[in-house]
Amino acid sequence: MIDLLELPELGNVPRAHTVYQVAPLSAKVALALLGTDFGKHAGAATLPSDVIARVLRGWLESFTEVPRRGCYLMRAEYAESDQGEFAIELKAKSTIALCWRIGQRLAQAEQLRGLGQSALVALAHASDAAIPILLPQTLAIMAGDRRYMKDRLKNFPGWVMDAQPLGRETLEKLANPRRTMFTGKLARAILRVEAAVDGTRHIKVPKIAVGALTQYPLIVSWEGGKDHWNTALAQITDDFRREQDEDTIFRFMRRPGDGAAHGALAPDLQQFLSSIANTAPVLRAVDELLQVLTSKGKKS
Repeated sequence: MIDLLELPELGNVPRAHTVYQVAPLSAKVALALLGTDFGKHAGAATLPSDVIARVLRGWLESFTEVPRRGCYLMRAEYAESDQGEFAIELKAKSTIALCWRIGQRLAQAEQLRGLGQSALVALAHASDAAIPILLPQTLAIMAGDRRYMKDRLKNFPGWVMDAQPLGRETLEKLANPRRTMFTGKLARAILRVEAAVDGTRHIKVPKIAVGALTQYPLIVSWEGGKDHWNTALAQITDDFRREQDEDTIFRFMRRPGDGAAHGALAPDLQQFLSSIANTAPVLRAVDELLQVLTSKGKKS
């Protein structure tokens, strides 16, 4: 994965005093990261900035790489303040290039009433359980009570904005392995997403208000066509971005303090990094579902 890290120059980091010596804050953070399961990614690096960069890169690759194609693009940013605090932030990268237009296939799936809606609900569940996805429903949240924004959604079918899924028994019948055409493949992909979401019940991922974000690592658009800038998606997100400034998906911010000398920081970092990394099965299942929804033909 290329250019996922945008790290500041760490040569002039603020100094944090300990009882032994004056040491760079980045050195404490590097040591804490080495104490996590992702410390192995540092390899033979010794400079704090190099350790931090390698560990964060390895962490990202542990859950964003998908065998066929990556459906999520993210970057990790590390920063330090003059007050001796540091922050690790997960942000979206190049979201506009990751816009999946699935309206045509969803409409085709909805010929079997409820199947297209089931796909949207599965994606919404994945977004809640793992890493945010911008869905048609998200645009309604962004629009809020602003009529000029809500008017742009009038061309969306009602079932897209208020999806009601099929019952589990019906989905399982549709997912019969003998059904080799589009509807069978889609039903199986939906169930794989829901199963992956169920597998995250024990994971405590930091919470983020999906409708408050200005950047997303994955956008699923109802609208097709080439004129992206005239779509409701482009117009609402552009307006929303001018009003909001929340582009961080997950943030870990701490002042190491005296506890860092006793290794207290490493477990906190471990919980933060591992909880997000453990959502990888959801991301991969979402990727498989989107592969089905962007395939061509009735049999594909």
